[in-house]
Amino acid sequence: MVSINYIATFLLVAFSGYFVNIVSVSPIYIFFILGVFGITIYCIKERRIPYTGVQVFALIFVMYIFVSQTLLMQNENHAKINVIFSLIYLIITILGLSSLDKDDVIKIGKC
Repeated sequence: MVSINYIATFLLVAFSGYFVNIVSVSPIYIFFILGVFGITIYCIKERRIPYTGVQVFALIFVMYIFVSQTLLMQNENHAKINVIFSLIYLIITILGLSSLDKDDVIKIGKC
């Protein structure tokens, strides 16, 4: 049986580059929400949140960008939002991948 973590991580990785301009909402945002929901359910079920140094560094960088650009400089451009979204995507994807076996990670990478 395939775990919810595998499905959620697959959605995050496989659809991470699908940008479509034809529809109003790009599929990357839909699959990001589904992936985050799935990984959250998995973490609640397992009662643990695996993390790595990369995730900690990325989270510190997200907080730095938010504080320096939003609160101090009051910068409201879309580039800041894209950088923050990309870093959060990295954190969530590593969270999903770190809980999978090596074989599952290779299967997702080959898709």
